[in-house]
Amino acid sequence: MAGWMWFRCFLGPHLQRVHRSQEESRTEGRAGRRGWTYQPNSLEKHTDSILGWASALWSLSYYSSPLLLCYLYRKGYICSSKLVPVSQYVGTVMVCLLGVAFLRGWGRWRNSEYQQFISILEETRKNHTPSNKKKLACYDFDFSHWPADFSWEEVSNPKLLSKAGVSLLKPEPKLRGAADSVLNSLRTLPCHIVSFLIAHSFGRRILYPGSVYLLQRAMRPMLQQGQARLIEECEGQRNKLVACDGNEIDTMFVDRRRGGLHGQTLVICCEGNAGFYEVGCMNTPLEGGYSVLGWNHPGFAGSTGVPFPQNEANAMDVVIQFAVHKLGFQLSDIMVYAWSIGGFTASWAVMSYPEIQALVLDASFDDLLPLALKVMPDSWRPLVTHTVRQYMNLNSAEQLCNIPFDLNKTFRILPMEEVVGKGLFDLNAKTFRILPLEEVVGKGLFDLNAKTFRILPMEEVVGKGLFDLNAKTFRILPMEEVVGKGLFDLNAKTF
Repeated sequence: MAGWMWFRCFLGPHLQRVHRSQEESRTEGRAGRRGWTYQPNSLEKHTDSILGWASALWSLSYYSSPLLLCYLYRKGYICSSKLVPVSQYVGTVMVCLLGVAFLRGWGRWRNSEYQQFISILEETRKNHTPSNKKKLACYDFDFSHWPADFSWEEVSNPKLLSKAGVSLLKPEPKLRGAADSVLNSLRTLPCHIVSFLIAHSFGRRILYPGSVYLLQRAMRPMLQQGQARLIEECEGQRNKLVACDGNEIDTMFVDRRRGGLHGQTLVICCEGNAGFYEVGCMNTPLEGGYSVLGWNHPGFAGSTGVPFPQNEANAMDVVIQFAVHKLGFQLSDIMVYAWSIGGFTASWAVMSYPEIQALVLDASFDDLLPLALKVMPDSWRPLVTHTVRQYMNLNSAEQLCNIPFDLNKTFRILPMEEVVGKGLFDLNAKTFRILPLEEVVGKGLFDLNAKTFRILPMEEVVGKGLFDLNAKTFRILPMEEVVGKGLFDLNAKTF
């Protein structure tokens, strides 16, 4: 029995904090909800520090491996005579680290608090009841060991999906003949290979720096502090969701339905490219008294996977399914609030679930491609265009334009100058408001006879002569001018 307990401690997760249960906090007052940082004994503390440094060095060598391999090759170290002793050194280091891991397991086994935690974790894995889940929620540990609370397959049929997951808008393919298509594929094959390597190596890490392990490790104390605040002060509930692609999504739900009218509305928060729900935009709706559901991008903190557009949409879909089927909210009671790059998943959610009550985009961009082209040389334009459209097609504006048109749910994105002039902007808060149709008409920003909105990209606005580069403000076009400029198709009724 003791040997089995030691083995479980050896394989067990890293324990960071112990939260006081809600039942205990009610008897001791609000301050009694405060938890405490887990205190390992000296053996566990030092061995865990050694393993942590080894993990950080491995991550650093992984990210610098292209430069390291080039250096070793130029020095002549990549040959059989040199690799044999290097492999012996690596093997010796691995054996030493395994011994350190055994000692850490011994230190955990001698800690009664860790033994209690590992027993609760094993019991919850065997019998995932609400009572066991409540006991396990009192501990903050490596999320990879957390049992799944909700799976996409519980409410959806996997046979209805493609292998990739939920549907995304794809760039329209160019029509070519069969022979021309084969020749063009062979001609562009090097570009496809380079695009794949760029997207799957440094490309996605530049686009989503929050997925880089070194950054997460540097931010770990801040993330742990933010999560402790959400759980201990806001009574948040942490859940693991399994998306249709198998990725595990780390979420935090704060229920305010008993606290007032705003609490009946759920705000789903989509973070930026280096944002985490622990320290992200959840605070804004929480201060307004709303129920809030935050989640981390794939590859961020406790979430697994990599943050490509398809995985992002799959994660957003399981979050919405969880909110509806497990938390009990109607789609009409859900708002989506997004910051920066989170506008992609937010716009996808509203496009796929048009019954959602509202969408709030804060400092989001309409399309990634123009931003990427600005920072890359003009000679790289074909490569950048192919890479973005094929692997990182964050086309938020296109998704917004595919929302089923409804006059009662039409929104307008206002530039800074116009918003300030109309009194619709708080310079201290520095946030945009989303205006429903009635308020837009009342402010004189909408032509009710035209009943149309259109969002123009910068290039098209400048080219059509509808933009003043000095003033940097957008004009609102009546129907007649839009038709005259060739920006509207009366027969197609599309924007």
